[in-house]
Amino acid sequence: MIAARCDGKIFAPFTVEGACNRLVFETWLEHCLIPLLTPGKTLVMDNAAFHK
Repeated sequence: MIAARCDGKIFAPFTVEGACNRLVFETWLEHCLIPLLTPGKTLVMDNAAFHK
């Protein structure tokens, strides 16, 4: 599952069976998250070791 968090709430959830690869992430970003972002919002992504 991939999702975003804003103001303590989860939104743009996306469930996929199997591993999250580049194609899955880019699809979620383009079709689920970006359409919901409003002007002035900032997207912060991390590359934490526990995600690998």
